[in-house]
Amino acid sequence: MQSAEVLDCLVVGAGQSGLMMGHLLKQAGFNYRVVDKAKQCGGAWQYRPPSLHLFTPRRFSALSPMSMPGDPDGYPNSLEMSQYLMAYAQNAELNVNLECLVEEVSQTDDGFFKVKLQQQGKQNKEIWLYAKSIVNAAGNNQILNVPKWAIQIPSRVMQLRAEDWEQALNLPKSATVLVVGDGAWGRLVAFELARHTQVILACGKKRKLSPKRILGRSIFCWLGVLRADKNSWVGRFLRLREPIPMAHANNRALRNREVSVCGRALGIESSGEIVFSCGNNQHVDAVVWCAGYHEDNAWLKLPINCEQALLEGQGRCNEVPGLFVLGRKWMTCKASELIMGVEHDARLVLSYVHAHLQTMPIQPIDPIQSIGPTSPVLEKTKGYNHA
Repeated sequence: MQSAEVLDCLVVGAGQSGLMMGHLLKQAGFNYRVVDKAKQCGGAWQYRPPSLHLFTPRRFSALSPMSMPGDPDGYPNSLEMSQYLMAYAQNAELNVNLECLVEEVSQTDDGFFKVKLQQQGKQNKEIWLYAKSIVNAAGNNQILNVPKWAIQIPSRVMQLRAEDWEQALNLPKSATVLVVGDGAWGRLVAFELARHTQVILACGKKRKLSPKRILGRSIFCWLGVLRADKNSWVGRFLRLREPIPMAHANNRALRNREVSVCGRALGIESSGEIVFSCGNNQHVDAVVWCAGYHEDNAWLKLPINCEQALLEGQGRCNEVPGLFVLGRKWMTCKASELIMGVEHDARLVLSYVHAHLQTMPIQPIDPIQSIGPTSPVLEKTKGYNHA
């Protein structure tokens, strides 16, 4: 029976963080692999409407060493970002397996991670392998934040995810669309929908909205501020204010487009009216959920709160040596949640991986082939493997 592959590092997620990590691992000469359940690299970007643009100009939206085509001071849309990440994986010739779902990760007594994968698509097979380290770069935009009372919303009311907001354009102009969440996504969606229909924006906490440019330059040119350590006084100040570069879609601008800016959406009455904290209850024809997402760590079969432990350790988990995270908000600084901060954090995680691998034996004690016949070696791919 064929023995299972033993990786130095398994990277979960083929978005910008996972691909940057794969690039650095390849440069360092490690035996690595990047896996993602999506059909293409940067899969999350393909579900975002092309009409919505990034906050960061192209010069700050690229991964080293490959620049992004187009005006460096212009703002790329989601389609550009998706295409760029696919091209990045190809040009860097990264070991990527797509349509490959991580079903389970557990840890052996000797510190190896035992990984169960499901290769989907045409291959459709179960795969087991060992990894000396794992970088969770899957992102935290996995499970939509929807309040429990949403199940009480009548079936006649269309409910949409933020990335599906354009479906609301098919409603008549007399329809009323409720956008829940006044962060970047919510304000962008409300701003665009107001061109076509009546919109209500349900707001939560008070937001600090900043302009895209300060003194004629993109706010992202001020790298010293955005890359200040999260525990420094600058970092603590930014964390307290959490500025969003959405001044062009502030409450005044939204009201100028006849958007009704309300308080927090609290629930729904038996009459079908949405209840708002401001007391302005209303019937709606559609709801677009823009209240954010949270992470799904069900595949990590480990006896800890992985999300909390990883964030507390700035990308590493002290309770589980060899488990790391990348691409999370405020991992090290404000730039951590932006593409421009990916390389900085990835290099930090690379140093963690390198130090951890020096403590690991070459081969695990408990061979995976003892599990049974459904344990083939993960097929090697060269470059971008679009299954």
